[in-house]
Amino acid sequence: MKLKNKKNKTINICGWVDSIRNFGKIIFVSLRNRDTKIQIVIEKKKINFKKNYCINVKGNIIKHNNKSEIICKKINVLNKSINFNSIKISEKEKIKNRIFYLKKMSVKKFFVNKSLIYFYIRKYLIKNNFIEIETPILTKKTREGAKLFKVKKNIYLSQSPQLFKQILMISEYERYFQFAKCFRNENCRNDRQYEFTQLDIEASFLKKKDIFKISSSIIKIILRLYKINKFNIYYIKYKKCIIKYGTEKPDLRNQIHWKKINKKIFYLNIKNKIKRKIKINKKKALIYLKNKKEIYLIFKKKIYPKILEYLIKKICYSKEGKKNDVYKNIINIIFVTKIPMFKKKKKCFHHPFTYFKKINKSIKYIKKNFKEIKSESYDIIINGTEIAGGSIRIDNFKEQIKLLKILKIEKYFKKFIFFLKCGTPPHLGIAFGIDRILQKILSLKSIRDCIPFPRIF
Repeated sequence: MKLKNKKNKTINICGWVDSIRNFGKIIFVSLRNRDTKIQIVIEKKKINFKKNYCINVKGNIIKHNNKSEIICKKINVLNKSINFNSIKISEKEKIKNRIFYLKKMSVKKFFVNKSLIYFYIRKYLIKNNFIEIETPILTKKTREGAKLFKVKKNIYLSQSPQLFKQILMISEYERYFQFAKCFRNENCRNDRQYEFTQLDIEASFLKKKDIFKISSSIIKIILRLYKINKFNIYYIKYKKCIIKYGTEKPDLRNQIHWKKINKKIFYLNIKNKIKRKIKINKKKALIYLKNKKEIYLIFKKKIYPKILEYLIKKICYSKEGKKNDVYKNIINIIFVTKIPMFKKKKKCFHHPFTYFKKINKSIKYIKKNFKEIKSESYDIIINGTEIAGGSIRIDNFKEQIKLLKILKIEKYFKKFIFFLKCGTPPHLGIAFGIDRILQKILSLKSIRDCIPFPRIF
């Protein structure tokens, strides 16, 4: 609803009635549409519409107190509406009665901004010689890690376009991106849905530092749209994350550091900026020391997760459940590197196409020393949540066969191994969860608030 440079002109406008103020001889109607609201002035006329009705207004634009108004000449009611403003909707009913949530002005503004994010990311990537290519949603069963949704016999919903984008690199397309629909048969959480859209990027002949630069630029595009200029970027090795923060997805706002003394005993140091009282059962903690600024704990490994969860709630959140000012509006972007290749002997941290150091060693050596082997994969963390992950890919078919044999899944990738023999370039890639980024930077409770029609079944 752009009314600039239309002063004293006749306009024909449509929208929904937001509010009505009747003063007898004159009636003020606030008309809303997707982007904004405007006041309609009706003189000496009876109105045949109510709140939330869809109407068409014809009239002249005037300026009043530096704001545009429309002096009404004619009104047509396009459709009636129930008064849904009085209906109270709980958090659980918000998905079933989605229309009432989507009608909110703040929600409409969010999805308009999300559309702009897609536009600016596309513009940036196309400017950097990437091309957008769609990949299939229906695929055969793959052994990449996540559980799949079965459609028919031997037909499944795609969990990721991983193999397709690598085939595109072998097919000499060099730089590819896509806003890909993905489906994973895993339990829904506050940061996970069965169905989601990820920004998928793959490129040939680039180095790790190049993909980090592209990733930083994409995150900055999103932050700039929301006028967030203050953020920190860190590069931390996986081992340091585990030793210092006790997790592979650290939230640097918490200021909770821990240290392993031996296999069973751990030392914890907390910088309590909020200065709130923290009560911990002293029987559980082996040693409990406290001064004005810091708290020191030494405790057993089994009770660590419960204590950590309790401390984060106490330090980061107020009694009402709102974030404390010390932790509000702080964006920490962490690039986690040198991630281990294997979780277990026959299970990878990432997918089985990730390049790793000592790949030229024998299968026997890799199986024996699997805990020490580091992969060429990387994750991006924002405030304790993984928002992107990627890796350098294996481009040698012999090395790929070796890894698949270790995982005992080589029989499922015979065609892909054949493709790797067709002049595969060195390539790497990354995939972003745009909804997760928005959830973290806007401090939303659930990822469902970032999706127009989330699934709960």
